[in-house]
Amino acid sequence: MASLFNHLEAEAVLLCAVFDLVNSMVNYEMLRISGSDPNCEVVFTSHAHRRLFNIILVDFLSPTDRKGPIRQRSYLDALISIMSNPHFDVNGSVQLLRSATRRFPTG
Repeated sequence: MASLFNHLEAEAVLLCAVFDLVNSMVNYEMLRISGSDPNCEVVFTSHAHRRLFNIILVDFLSPTDRKGPIRQRSYLDALISIMSNPHFDVNGSVQLLRSATRRFPTG
């Protein structure tokens, strides 16, 4: 299905979804960080949090809903595509997100 949104609207929808997914996975309620950067250790606070993290991670790596209003692709692929041609970049404001996105392992 083609996108029902223009490029700017589709980018906003995808960035919001990525933000929500990452915030759901990476937070101090689910994870405990010990040590100092770059030699820190990240540990789940419970078995349930580890399972929830894995479920959300699968969602993040899976394609968007084919019945949705945007082109079907994984959130990570969408983020990589957005960073190649961002519509919200103001004076290089997207640079930190671009740098973080490049560090995601891709297959």
